Amino acid sequence: MSARPSIVRRGALAVGGSVVANLLVPGGALVVLGAGGFDPFGIGPVALSSGIGALSATGVYAVLARLRERPDRPFVALATVVLLLSFATLVEAAALVGEPR
Repeated sequence: MSARPSIVRRGALAVGGSVVANLLVPGGALVVLGAGGFDPFGIGPVALSSGIGALSATGVYAVLARLRERPDRPFVALATVVLLLSFATLVEAAALVGEPR
């Protein structure tokens, strides 16, 4: 059971790192370029969704670590599928931009 604290520690670092990175990069862009108003791709929503994603990925990795001796390869394969599916949702969202409701 020594792997469990390691997964928790790495997961916490991943969640914290993703949230901090998503606060710093757009925050710097806002300072340099300037912007205002609510944007679904703004700092808050992006940081929240990346933190949730990192937390979910940590949970999936923990489950794979319990089920398999070597969870890295299946995790990378699953993460690749999820990444490709996320691109499909972006294409769908881009198609909806500008359409009246």
